Amino acid sequence: MCFTDFSDLPYTQGRAPAALNEIAITSLLLDDLGLKAGDYVSLTLGSSKDTFLISGAYSAMINNGLSVQLWSDSLPAHG
Repeated sequence: MCFTDFSDLPYTQGRAPAALNEIAITSLLLDDLGLKAGDYVSLTLGSSKDTFLISGAYSAMINNGLSVQLWSDSLPAHG
């Protein structure tokens, strides 16, 4: 999901994304991936691959607790 406001998320470590190259990931997904706040993760969307700094972890039940939050401006335009 892409958001323009991260203020209502319960962060369990780190903080909300503050820059376009930052991402927050659910605690459950971070555990599954063996990652933590401060690590980097690469995402591929279409033909675009970008690397993001994991700024924090949060708790949510969206997609069974397996989701990420990043600024919509971080994503490439797809038509």
